[in-house]
Amino acid sequence: MSEVPITLPLVCPHCGFRIFNRRYPKCESCGRSLPEGIAYSTADRAALLKKEEKESAQVRPRDGSSSSGTGDNSDFYWGGGDTSSGSDCSVGGDCGGGGGE
Repeated sequence: MSEVPITLPLVCPHCGFRIFNRRYPKCESCGRSLPEGIAYSTADRAALLKKEEKESAQVRPRDGSSSSGTGDNSDFYWGGGDTSSGSDCSVGGDCGGGGGE
């Protein structure tokens, strides 16, 4: 990626709208093309995407397994749905919808 000196905040030179996403090549307010010094070039965006895909692949479990098979770790937060212990489903709360009696 080309190194561009950045002054914050980045703004559209056409309308003055603050630029929040340098990957988007157009101003989100006026729709005009942003200069390469503000928006990333096509090559820079491709390099960023490739880097993120590589990092994402390193974070995923290598065997693809999870505790519940859904990949959302719901067993970790909600105890796997086991209600035999008699505990409430929240700390000090009544999850049965009985009006808080």
